[in-house]
Amino acid sequence: MSNLDSLRYDAYISCANSNEDWVQDWLRVRLERAGLRILTSYELQGGRYKVTNIEEAIQTSAHVLLVLTPQWVESEWKKFEGALAASDDPAATDRKIIPLLLQDCDIPAHLAFRQPRDFRRPAGRELQIRLLISDLLPPPTEMKQAPPTLGAKILSWVWRHPSQQRRQSLSC
Repeated sequence: MSNLDSLRYDAYISCANSNEDWVQDWLRVRLERAGLRILTSYELQGGRYKVTNIEEAIQTSAHVLLVLTPQWVESEWKKFEGALAASDDPAATDRKIIPLLLQDCDIPAHLAFRQPRDFRRPAGRELQIRLLISDLLPPPTEMKQAPPTLGAKILSWVWRHPSQQRRQSLSC
């Protein structure tokens, strides 16, 4: 996976033109509502080489979401995006690519072994989006507790030994 300091986006979404409305109006809204930073192929910089744009989008994103449909599979550019993202994480140990199955299609061989999130059934989409958000969020970090101060140690001892405290207050 890319160096964490160079990541500007939590996910780059690759989809066919025919699925742009679903991505923008349904998927992206929910991901951004969860606080995730999203980039789509429709926001890439104009005037640059397309390959450079795609490469930079993949390198600056923690994950690449591939919205799999027959149109995506048929597109040479989309297959290129998938292959380029797969080259960053060929063993899938970093989960760089997360396939999103939107319609039945022939999944390319280099993606077939990766577990997809299944958005084919509208009734199951809310569960799938929650699972996807969980996939995209960074793992929680362990909070390290600071060592107790001398005052905290004394106060802790006093609370654990109330009878000692009473004897001292009675002898005064």
